[in-house]
Amino acid sequence: MQKEVRLGKEVPLANPWKTFAVAASVVALVSVFVAIYYANQYSDAEERLAISLQQNGVLAEEIQANQVKLKSLDTGMEKFITGNFDKIPMKGEGFPMQEDALVDVFWDKESKEVLISVNQLAALDEENDYQLWAIGEDGPIGIGLVNPGKRIDLQTMNIASGAQAFAITIEPKGGSESPTLEKLVVLGEVS
Repeated sequence: MQKEVRLGKEVPLANPWKTFAVAASVVALVSVFVAIYYANQYSDAEERLAISLQQNGVLAEEIQANQVKLKSLDTGMEKFITGNFDKIPMKGEGFPMQEDALVDVFWDKESKEVLISVNQLAALDEENDYQLWAIGEDGPIGIGLVNPGKRIDLQTMNIASGAQAFAITIEPKGGSESPTLEKLVVLGEVS
């Protein structure tokens, strides 16, 4: 060990390696804290990325579903725009089944095409369906099942010729050959 003489006394010299060892220890300790901090930041960023990817997947599925809906809406709208449709409003007023029911039938007398727009129809149990009837000289003819959950959409029904009125009844699942008049929901006369 080296010694230095100060004011007449011998003082041991500080070992330069001790200073370096302390400095290295401090640097190592700071490095550990910095590494832990950035590891946490990386973990948080990775978690946010996983959440973002999951949300993007959900949005992509929603976009695809909306594109399918838009295509089906475009088909109905295309028919509606290119056709010569008369609007036949159908209301449930006066019928005890569903007084607030409201449906519009669009009928092109030339092409005989029928489109239907549900504004208000109550949901049914799984054992029943709504059925649309074209009523003419030959009596009522079933022209399709109505989906009450498809609001805003134009639903395409079977063709109808010579209709004087349209009606919707509640029928057993899959529809009936003749209407159940006790379960008449809405009626609209052709003008």
